Amino acid sequence: MRLTVAFALALVLVLAGAAAFVYVRLRADLDDGVDATLQARAHAGAVLQSGPRAAGARDAVLDDPEESFVQILTPHGRLVAQAGRARIVALAPTEIRRATRDEVMLERSVPGVEGRARVLGRAAVVRRRTVVVAAGQSLGDRDETLSGVVTSFAVGGAAAVVVASMIGYLLAGAGLAPVEAMRRRARDVSLTRSGEQLPLPRRPRRDPPAR
Repeated sequence: MRLTVAFALALVLVLAGAAAFVYVRLRADLDDGVDATLQARAHAGAVLQSGPRAAGARDAVLDDPEESFVQILTPHGRLVAQAGRARIVALAPTEIRRATRDEVMLERSVPGVEGRARVLGRAAVVRRRTVVVAAGQSLGDRDETLSGVVTSFAVGGAAAVVVASMIGYLLAGAGLAPVEAMRRRARDVSLTRSGEQLPLPRRPRRDPPAR
């Protein structure tokens, strides 16, 4: 039983490590996909705001107005244009100023967008003026995928631990059966009954060396 418990604990640690590795890698891959979508959406939003060139970029701005948005902001935070249903400016004033110098990537709740959103802010030149484009995407699909992975590991891992522990218990019992027989006989052997012996395993017979 102690061997089985130790084996089960070791298996739990291995499965937990594997689950953590898969979770972190999958989350990073999903975030990379969302980031690539936000980059394309921000570029398309800047093109749309630029004028006649907008025709070819219109379909690339939003996939679902309830899960994504694009905002065109002045460096002072005034909303110039918007696509989507976000009800507030997605970036704080300090984040807008920082986006004029470098890209800003963050996660936050945005009213009008389902769940938490991943927001990209970056500068763009529109009609010879510098603006900040804020592109956002709901993380509901990403979080649902990660939740499914955690659930699968929890259910499948628990079942694997139980089955493996049962098999390990049977194998340990079979392997330790001779030792258990010796323990029981040693308990029953009396010093006054010298004829009794412990059930030692038979040694393989060796042929005498050839001369």
